[in-house]
Amino acid sequence: MSLTSDLRRRDSFAREFIDARFPGLATISRECNLSLRSLGTVENPHEHTVVSMLVGTAIDYRVRAYFRRGVHRSAMVHKGVQNLQKMPFAEISEVSKEGRHPTRRVRNPWYTPRGKRVAERLMASFERTAANIKLRRQLSPGVEERMCRYSVLFAYLDWIGRSPYGNSATERMMLLAGSTVTYMLREVDTAIVADVQTLSRMFVERQQLLIKNANKIVLGRALDGSADVIGGADFDLIIDGCLLELKTSLRPKVTTDILRQLVGYWLLDYDDKYHIDTVGVLLMRHGHLQHFNVRELLGTSIPPEVLRAEFRDGIRRDKAERMAQFEAWFAARFGPGNPSD
Repeated sequence: MSLTSDLRRRDSFAREFIDARFPGLATISRECNLSLRSLGTVENPHEHTVVSMLVGTAIDYRVRAYFRRGVHRSAMVHKGVQNLQKMPFAEISEVSKEGRHPTRRVRNPWYTPRGKRVAERLMASFERTAANIKLRRQLSPGVEERMCRYSVLFAYLDWIGRSPYGNSATERMMLLAGSTVTYMLREVDTAIVADVQTLSRMFVERQQLLIKNANKIVLGRALDGSADVIGGADFDLIIDGCLLELKTSLRPKVTTDILRQLVGYWLLDYDDKYHIDTVGVLLMRHGHLQHFNVRELLGTSIPPEVLRAEFRDGIRRDKAERMAQFEAWFAARFGPGNPSD
């Protein structure tokens, strides 16, 4: 249960609080979307939704790599590696021509202790590539493709960090890691890589002003209040006090849900560590950046520090209540014990 999924629940504390304190978000969304219609709808290059979602995560990493070389050190990539290293094998289902789904057991090359070398080789390989590129520049086609292939691998690890079990990314990374890093990069789906390349090229071509003038850059990470959200909350990118959310949607829209999410991140910055005064939605498939001033989104005159304190106290109470309910349910069904074990 992440912040995003929590905000989709009408009865969640976070959503009720934001809707009460920021009552104009729906109106702002409608007015914004009227102006965005002229951008047109983009055709989906992928048959499956899950692939489109993977591209969305991969372009997050590629865009961050325009500003910093350490994108592979993200908390979720690290957690993904840790989760992979705990699994000795995976049961993989395969679709045959007859339509059956036979299952085979695959040994996990990431499994410790030997599996530690798989991660070390991958990260060292990326570091060598990143060390030889110029940041904030359009790269040669070959180097750009390689960076995008790394970004897809990091996207898989990110997914595994968030949800290691019942995740196709887990199976994919086990199959890819059976040989060299060169093999891993080469075997990444070409259609996925091509889409990430297209989005990367559009970003560097159409966001030159943002790229050139960026001064203080914070790569995606958790906020002060992320631990108070069941499942956590981590943003994409902050550039000079502007909290950016990258979206790969086909239609050029800034939904109310997206605005709630950005406001939620702003509220979770309890001590104003990042000095966020604007939020922005980067519509990657349209090459468009839509800015919003946080004060314009506010529907109240309550000072930000008071608003954040109210949100902090409420979301902590809400989390404690929900955890207590879950523990009571767990005990009733399975007997005494720790649900996290």
